[in-house]
Amino acid sequence: MPHYNVSEKVLVIERLRKIKYEGRLARRSVVRAGDIEYRIGYHVFGRIGQMRGRWASGQFCPLIPQRDFPKLLRKAKRERTIR
Repeated sequence: MPHYNVSEKVLVIERLRKIKYEGRLARRSVVRAGDIEYRIGYHVFGRIGQMRGRWASGQFCPLIPQRDFPKLLRKAKRERTIR
């Protein structure tokens, strides 16, 4: 969903299903195939360096404006990302 006042920013809620893992785990007992997790994040349209003109995944905790948050949740429910 587009950020209401930053046209180069898109807010996302992603529903992820664990299929398998690779490498060593610190807490093997909590990782099970089929588990669902949610990621709240954002993507930005690059303006500098090698990302100029390309979409990039945000690398920090997203700040979501108060007026966008309920709309984002409704969209995620409508699209069945959140059930």
